[in-house]
Amino acid sequence: MSKERSRRTWLEIKKSGVWGSADSVLKVESLLKLSFDRLPSPSLKKCFAYCAMFPKDYCFETEELKQLWMAEGFLGSPMAMVDIGDKYLNGLLSNSLFQDVEKDKFGNILTFKMHDSVHDLSLSVSKFDTLFFQENSSLTSKECSHIRHLNVGCDGESLPEILTAVAPKLYSLFSEIDVFKKLSKSFTRLRVLKFVGAANICELPDSLGELKHLRYLDISWTSIEALPKSTTKLYNLQTLRLLGLLRLTFPDELEKLISLKHLYFNRKELQPVNIGNLTWLQTLPIFIVGSERGCSIKELGSLNELCGELEIHHLEGVRDKQEASGANLHRKE
Repeated sequence: MSKERSRRTWLEIKKSGVWGSADSVLKVESLLKLSFDRLPSPSLKKCFAYCAMFPKDYCFETEELKQLWMAEGFLGSPMAMVDIGDKYLNGLLSNSLFQDVEKDKFGNILTFKMHDSVHDLSLSVSKFDTLFFQENSSLTSKECSHIRHLNVGCDGESLPEILTAVAPKLYSLFSEIDVFKKLSKSFTRLRVLKFVGAANICELPDSLGELKHLRYLDISWTSIEALPKSTTKLYNLQTLRLLGLLRLTFPDELEKLISLKHLYFNRKELQPVNIGNLTWLQTLPIFIVGSERGCSIKELGSLNELCGELEIHHLEGVRDKQEASGANLHRKE
């Protein structure tokens, strides 16, 4: 209510009936629901509800969450997605729906959490389209017909039936087990595929390339060692996360990923050669100079959309001033 100047609106809140409950738990729930109901736009409400995909006490990373919102289409115009994402994040913070904020020295928000009661609210407002499948889940496929966002925390007796029912309708799939391989051709609407530290996942099927709507792919901390050749058909892919892998073989012609804006990796073995061909990249946290072809500092020369933070490792591999100048660092914002 801090920006609300209307006396009438303040009186409506005063008379809303949430203050008189004798049950303190019910009172808190009612007040939180009131905060949610008064969020200024349906898109902002969707962004909040999407947080139900994560477990309680999860430490959200700002960029990760904004990229997921972007992949789901919650942020509207592609030209203004970054600004809208920041606006929505600050809106949820100002409504006290996020807490435990950590910032960098420039005041940029890095991470934050949700209070358990707020997380319960996110589950409540998203229960018609979001399912967090756990070991004790006893839902039937009929009860899951409206699910669009699924997080699979473990295997279960009813899981195969539920997956078969919801796969063609799913927009988001988070999973700690390999539920994707057998049904990969059924996930025709999938926009987000995130394997949550699933070390038991060793490969991706070649049918991955048939996910025409996929915009976000996270295979971090899995045992995957190669991206299938069909990966280059993911023309709408915006974010690719490869953190914590031991090694990774990339297909040729990675430059066909014409929408790729955010690429994350943390080892030399995970850096694709000829990265300079990915000219639309905005996020590249690390670049490792190598002596191999396609790994020189010059690869940075054409990446003029880069923003945020960039670490350059193995600078001793830069041979001379001319090669260093080829990186065009002075043109980066």
